Amino acid sequence: MGVIQKEQNRQVENLEEQLSQKADVQDLDGLREGMTNNGSRLGTAERTLGALAQDLGVARSELGEIETNTQQQLQTLQETSEGEYHEFTLRKNRPLHLGHIGLTLRKTNLRKQIFSLDVLANDQDIRHAGHNVDEPIYFCVGQSRTPYELVVTSVGAEDVTGYLRIPKVASLPKEPAPRT
Repeated sequence: MGVIQKEQNRQVENLEEQLSQKADVQDLDGLREGMTNNGSRLGTAERTLGALAQDLGVARSELGEIETNTQQQLQTLQETSEGEYHEFTLRKNRPLHLGHIGLTLRKTNLRKQIFSLDVLANDQDIRHAGHNVDEPIYFCVGQSRTPYELVVTSVGAEDVTGYLRIPKVASLPKEPAPRT
């Protein structure tokens, strides 16, 4: 090998070494930049998570107030209304009898807050499908012209909770017909 060729080989080796070092520095710079971006995203995610946790706390607090208000409203209705109120929890496909009224829950949709149930009154089975929470269901029993009122106040995955208002006229015993 000649002197020129040896010199060229040495320069090629130096150049290859410099290129590998430069690639390592560029890789390291890329990693640093990626870590900085990830740190920034992590900080944003932590702030978002903190805000969501705070919102959840507020929602829980408001839900507690709503439940308390609903109980107070029901008690006020009982005190001022012409009727008796009977609270209930109705489970899917388990009949419940409130006096001479039969109720059977058929379906619930927790996401849409709707339900379907059957009401047995006057020996008639009446299906009520697709009702919303707090939407009253009215029906008459016997010869009474004053309607009963059924209201579901909350829907669960397998049950509903609500109340049945029986008019006072229906709850009073009928007087026997006078004998002549």
